Amino acid sequence: MYYAAFRTSAHIARSSPEIFHGVSQDLLDYLKSKGVRIVADPERGVLETSDQMPTESIMRLAKLAGASGLLLVTVDRPAASWLKITVQSFDESGKLLWEENADKKSGLNGKSAPHDVGEKIKSKLAPHIGKEGLPVDSGGSGSSSSSSYPGNSAKASVLARNL
Repeated sequence: MYYAAFRTSAHIARSSPEIFHGVSQDLLDYLKSKGVRIVADPERGVLETSDQMPTESIMRLAKLAGASGLLLVTVDRPAASWLKITVQSFDESGKLLWEENADKKSGLNGKSAPHDVGEKIKSKLAPHIGKEGLPVDSGGSGSSSSSSYPGNSAKASVLARNL
């Protein structure tokens, strides 16, 4: 699966880039720890962007990286929530396989939102692990190793703007 994270304009207006990158990295680390087969483009790394891109464009990047599908993570900050995370899984043809979301609406402040919402979305993703949309590595072929993640999202952001 090709992992891409999108930061909405509402999140940009009402939250920080550190929250976005932290949520994205935490979820990516969780998926890798569960053996989910994540394919990163060796040149671009993992795509983290605030530039709106058509799903078809991200699917093209996924195919170029040799992925069998796309895992699209959207990090949002709606007016009525501290944080909302949506995860969509698409097959190689671009068909939506499933979608899960979690948010935090209550509390005096949003300091615990990244942790709380992160834990909620992980619990919703757990039943999908090893099934359609979240395949796991068999025999640890290494495609989910941390060496596959150069972490250079700047190149990916530049590429995203050019698509």
